[in-house]
Amino acid sequence: MKQDDSLPQRIIQSIIYYIRDISKFKEIFSSSDLEKLIDTVIPIFNSESIVLTLPSDINVVGDIHGNIVDLLRIFEISGYPPDSKYLFLGDYVDRGNNGVEVLAYLISLKILYPNHIYLLRGNHETRKVSMNYGFFYEIQSSYSLTLFGNFVRLFYKLPLAAIIADSIFCVHGGISKEMNYISDLALLQKPTEISSQTIPCDILWSDPLDNCPNFVANNRGLECFFNESALKAFLHRNNLSRLIRSHEFCNSGYNYPFQGYNICTAIFSNTDYCGKGNNAAIMYISDIEEIQFHIFKPLDAEKKNNLVFAQPKWLIDHSIKFDLNSSYLDDLEEYSSPGSSPIALKLL
Repeated sequence: MKQDDSLPQRIIQSIIYYIRDISKFKEIFSSSDLEKLIDTVIPIFNSESIVLTLPSDINVVGDIHGNIVDLLRIFEISGYPPDSKYLFLGDYVDRGNNGVEVLAYLISLKILYPNHIYLLRGNHETRKVSMNYGFFYEIQSSYSLTLFGNFVRLFYKLPLAAIIADSIFCVHGGISKEMNYISDLALLQKPTEISSQTIPCDILWSDPLDNCPNFVANNRGLECFFNESALKAFLHRNNLSRLIRSHEFCNSGYNYPFQGYNICTAIFSNTDYCGKGNNAAIMYISDIEEIQFHIFKPLDAEKKNNLVFAQPKWLIDHSIKFDLNSSYLDDLEEYSSPGSSPIALKLL
């Protein structure tokens, strides 16, 4: 049976159109619309293993935390699938106000281009954490509570790790003292809720820390810190060159937790996180020897109020029609110049 792409296309188009008044998204799309979207994408995630194997020429994105404007800015910087590929490291929800829109946007792209965008699970993609840090209340205020349960069902299907170019290990948190080899994780089933003192818990929760024993209890209350020596040993055993992770605030958008900077990189992709005024970053991996960072700064209120994002070219080509202002769509088409990056950002 041919897949119906109209719902994910309309979701993408509406978020772009209403970015300056994103609350309208919740007026247009019902719980049943989003549940249908989840039902469509879950078989795609079911087909993916717990550890993904991906080629280079890919963008790596850290924590988003409900920041829909920055998510669209990321695609403005590096282009849309299928022209660009992405690996997201988790934490799509909580802290920010638009976790629903962030997830709806990403899983819509996953439905349309399943081999060009990959979503790992973060520690906030659990029932317990997302009930306590904002996502549950966001849904409760605008949707049915069954929608929250369906998003949790989606969380359970997400992969936990990815290996890029047979060399770069990517997870949300870090390594585990229980995981000597990648196969120790790869042989597991994707977990539902995360139990403490398990490999999945460490993958989502552990943090790097200099000047500590190889593994030590983490003051977040779950699992461990790991030091440079432990990471070097893990990478050597698995013939890997480095770890890329997110999970921690980075004021500049990225950092190197250890003096051996090339073995561990942290990436954070949400500007002005909790009002801190920080930059955000994404990472582009052209091959294992060439890694580039794209840095973007917080927008002030005036710029946010005047944002206009263009639609990806393939969305204009589909000529999706629903209740949007036609002159606005004409503007969007004008901003998307043929043959260029399929999204543009205009600050009026």
